[in-house]
Amino acid sequence: MKNKTFIIVFLALALPLVAQLASIPGVKVQVQLTSGTSQTAQFLGMEKDTVLLGGYINGTFTSVRLHRSLFKSVQDTNGNILNLDSLRTNPEIATTKVQEPVTEVPEIDWKGKSLILPMEHRAIDSALAYRLSDITFQILLDQGKNPKLILPNDLVGCTHSDCFIAKAKENGAEALYSSVISPAKEQDSLNVEYRTLFFANDKTYKTSIKLSARNATQEILSDNKWVLLLEKAEGKKTSPQSTKSFISVDTDPDEASLAKTNGDVICHTPCTFATQDTGRVSLEAFWRVDNHLWAAQTVVFPISGDTAKTSLKLKRVQPEIEIISTPSGAEIYTDEAITVKSKSLGTTPKVYSTLEPGDAQLHLWKPGYQDTIVPFHVNAFGKVIVNATLSPLIDPQEIEAQKALINAKKRRSIGFTLMGSALAPLVAGGILVYLANENYDRAKDIRNELKLPSSSQGPNYQEKLKQNKKYADRGDAELYTGMSLFGVAAAMACIGWVFTF
Repeated sequence: MKNKTFIIVFLALALPLVAQLASIPGVKVQVQLTSGTSQTAQFLGMEKDTVLLGGYINGTFTSVRLHRSLFKSVQDTNGNILNLDSLRTNPEIATTKVQEPVTEVPEIDWKGKSLILPMEHRAIDSALAYRLSDITFQILLDQGKNPKLILPNDLVGCTHSDCFIAKAKENGAEALYSSVISPAKEQDSLNVEYRTLFFANDKTYKTSIKLSARNATQEILSDNKWVLLLEKAEGKKTSPQSTKSFISVDTDPDEASLAKTNGDVICHTPCTFATQDTGRVSLEAFWRVDNHLWAAQTVVFPISGDTAKTSLKLKRVQPEIEIISTPSGAEIYTDEAITVKSKSLGTTPKVYSTLEPGDAQLHLWKPGYQDTIVPFHVNAFGKVIVNATLSPLIDPQEIEAQKALINAKKRRSIGFTLMGSALAPLVAGGILVYLANENYDRAKDIRNELKLPSSSQGPNYQEKLKQNKKYADRGDAELYTGMSLFGVAAAMACIGWVFTF
């Protein structure tokens, strides 16, 4: 009861002086005790199971020590409830004795100690900052060092870092650890910068790490990440650790192929994949349907130990390939091995469209030069330019083999020319056969007319006989010529067909 009365009296005396708290070292908090008393104060830290609060009484800065069991809650200025267990700064066995209020006169005993300054942080990161400081204390203690957590009242009298560094050096400190927590550019990520000053040689080392804001504690405890960070901050060389992050992608429409730019397909959307990239990752999604290509591209920044999400809407695209050779005029093939049956896409330089993003290759062929296979990667966006330099043939066997291929290609070309040319006599022969049948029909009509009894007595009988003979002879000539042309066409087609093999 006596302790509770003292607490109420202390807080009542401090009430008129709340306006002065802005200049007091420490974190401004709202304290609510189990007795029901609520008051604004400055949180100075914890030692054992004792919470240190500070304020001005009668113009004198005074701190009070209260056992943690007397507190119902402690909130920062943003209303976040601070976890007192995570704020404990002294690993020794706690006592349950409630200390009487005393005026703080800091006793400096820093000789040979590694001093850990309070982390600079935003109010929203208060709990994490205290937790990281506590973890740092425990790691240094386990490593056989003599760590000490610097409380805000230890900084009284120093308004800048140079002052405190001089104070620490003057009092025989071995090292000084300082750190800053700040928001990263990526959403839901934090940057932690750590700096260590060793007074023996006046050397300073610094390093940094990126953490997920949502599960920072779990992340730093995995794979000895915080231990490695402290070793780097002490100038020690450490082997690189792989940090796995995840990227989740969905597209409109679904089932698009997802790939890194200039890379192979990773998965089909919607999907999530792991990556060890720490910088920007360029992605593209593409979807082919009805001889059209739909695609989208984006840049994602992985979140260390977390999942970065992105959504893409596909649009119609038309990637192109421009193939250039030195010298120009090389024939372009898609076949890996060129034969007389290989079909050329044209000659260099040439630009053509494609609907197949991914790895590809073209085969360039030119008389007097070595065959050249050019591998390249087609992205879903833009134009890929492929340059190739052809090397002259110098091997006699290769020269002879190329000559044989050239002759075979010529022979095949002649064969196709003959087969194509056979169409002309075939058509001409068909027309003549048709005309021959027309003349035969006319001669037949006249012959039937001459068979009538009245025709033999007519004046035109002899004339009709001449016409009948004329049409019959003309039909015979056209038929014979047409059939000959059929023979010529057949011969040309057969010879051409043989030449194509």
